[in-house]
Amino acid sequence: MVYVIYWAWIYAIGIKMNSFIPANLRPGLTSFKIHSYLLLIFLITLFAAEFFGQLPDIESPYAMYFGLGAMTISLYLLFNVWMFSARMLESVIVGTIVNRSDSLKAFLCFWFFPIGIWFIQPAVNRAVAKYAANNAQLE
Repeated sequence: MVYVIYWAWIYAIGIKMNSFIPANLRPGLTSFKIHSYLLLIFLITLFAAEFFGQLPDIESPYAMYFGLGAMTISLYLLFNVWMFSARMLESVIVGTIVNRSDSLKAFLCFWFFPIGIWFIQPAVNRAVAKYAANNAQLE
């Protein structure tokens, strides 16, 4: 359950920060949404398989291959979701689209989940406040 809440928080950051970027600079969301939903489905399937005892036993010769495959797929999906959300957050803060290397701090904060919240959530709050202030000036 905690993983679903964590996934939803990151997904919301990626979608919301993307909507704050001007339309002519805004990257597409298709890849992010596909990776996000695949990650959610994959994690729920793994947890359900573990709960119902359908994963290979540790003595099985295929257990290591299954574990490596599951870990590779989940890390690939997770890193893509983290990187997109980190890039969108940093892009809103800076005001232009940033590279992957420019958003490395936010990426690492997503990675170190409990500690990273103390850095990510204030940055999200500042970005939302900045967007609200810009919209108030336009009206």
